[in-house]
Amino acid sequence: MKRKFFIASALAAFFMVGTSCNSASKDQQKSNSSVQASVSGTEMSASAGTEVPAASIEAGKKLFNTKGCMACHQLDTRLIGPSLKEIAKAYNGDKKGLTEYLKGNAESKVDPAQKALMEPQLAITKAMQVKDLEAVVDYILSNK
Repeated sequence: MKRKFFIASALAAFFMVGTSCNSASKDQQKSNSSVQASVSGTEMSASAGTEVPAASIEAGKKLFNTKGCMACHQLDTRLIGPSLKEIAKAYNGDKKGLTEYLKGNAESKVDPAQKALMEPQLAITKAMQVKDLEAVVDYILSNK
């Protein structure tokens, strides 16, 4: 019981710090996404060779930021959890695999040792509508 309380307290503290920090990083990510979207309007999925609409990536980015994911996951930097680039590299375009993990139906390919830290956040991703979860996955996988 004490361990769960400690983990929940730590996550709450990191969420508060994470949302107030890294505004420059957010601006850089926004700039990079805007440039990519304006150049092609779509992204290529690494595994299936299918195009992912830039609108889905942007929607996923917005959800990623508003749901508190940025508190633990940054673009290039490992904080509490792996960076977005680490996640995208580990899943290598495996949209189905990442979606199943975020639904709580599969093990992580990135850092299974941090399962206990991610469990409370999986409740958030499990509750998402299908199109919203797909958008978050598209955003994560677009960060190669």
